[in-house]
Amino acid sequence: MQIINFPSQPAAADRPDHDFVSIDQDGQEIYRFALQYHWNDRTWAAEIWAYSLDDAERRVQAMRQSLIVSGQLYSDIGCEALPFIPGG
Repeated sequence: MQIINFPSQPAAADRPDHDFVSIDQDGQEIYRFALQYHWNDRTWAAEIWAYSLDDAERRVQAMRQSLIVSGQLYSDIGCEALPFIPGG
């Protein structure tokens, strides 16, 4: 067994990496959260964006009531997201 000793970090550095934090259309920080579920004797994972752990848990509750498959993903073209347009 190999033990890896990570140096302790100051509290100010205890933040998610840049790729796991974004800014929403109102300028508020939003974070990536990991989800896990069991199916066919295996554990699977997904991820969502939420404002806090409590928000993530509320979103999961909403998924339990209304989650559907929207379609298969085929590509990621690597562009920036379009701006949010209310009612658009």
